[in-house]
Amino acid sequence: MQFRASKVESKRFPIDSLHAHVSLKSGVLKIQPLELGLAGGKVHGDVTLDARRDVVVAVADLRASGVELPRLFPRIKSTSVGLIGSAATLEGRGNSVAQMLATADGEAAAVMGAGKVSNLLLELAGLDIAESLKFLLGKDRSVRLRCAYADFGVDEGVARTCSLAFDATDTLILGEGSISLRDEDLDLVLRPRPKDVSPISLRVPLEVRGTFKDPKLSSQPGPLVARAAVAAALFAIAPPAALLALIETGPGNDVGCRPLVT
Repeated sequence: MQFRASKVESKRFPIDSLHAHVSLKSGVLKIQPLELGLAGGKVHGDVTLDARRDVVVAVADLRASGVELPRLFPRIKSTSVGLIGSAATLEGRGNSVAQMLATADGEAAAVMGAGKVSNLLLELAGLDIAESLKFLLGKDRSVRLRCAYADFGVDEGVARTCSLAFDATDTLILGEGSISLRDEDLDLVLRPRPKDVSPISLRVPLEVRGTFKDPKLSSQPGPLVARAAVAAALFAIAPPAALLALIETGPGNDVGCRPLVT
């Protein structure tokens, strides 16, 4: 059975179009292929639901390309511009989407190539007081984003970072921690490595806690962290080779996420 829609209206998700081939045989439903127009980009892949037992087993293998960040997260007030590529291979068990995510195993990754991002967001992330006040009182400006990427291993509904980085002109941010699909909460630590010099700056790790609906950002207790050598930190900005194929660049933009070491 074929489903095709050139236009989709959704209040929750920026879905532009839909094409799916659905088959059902002996209690196994397959959506192969599944193609979605999402936030200006494309999502394609396969989904299988095996209902031959009391608890449904779901397997999803999905890839996304060209997704626009501002359209995907319209509530985020920023000037971020960049195209996202992502991939996820997950298997879960349950009779609802929530149960399937809570038991999911597999891996997921996302990459954003060259673009622009609000400098105020970067200065606040680095707790750079002098620079943040300047942008709060004046007109914010955008800085070049070299790349951003996240790579997670998922085990029993908990996604743990294999690598997480955000590299822009002024600030390098490295992260680690976990995201629980089971409890819908966050447990991440971000370590800013500002590249500029400010007379008033606090270089402390940042904690991202709370739930998906109500995330909390706070400075990590403890002594101030001395300014690290950015050159050394940049060794962490060589994403896994598998992520490089997901990079999306805009017209005329160079690839931002590229290995910096051999």
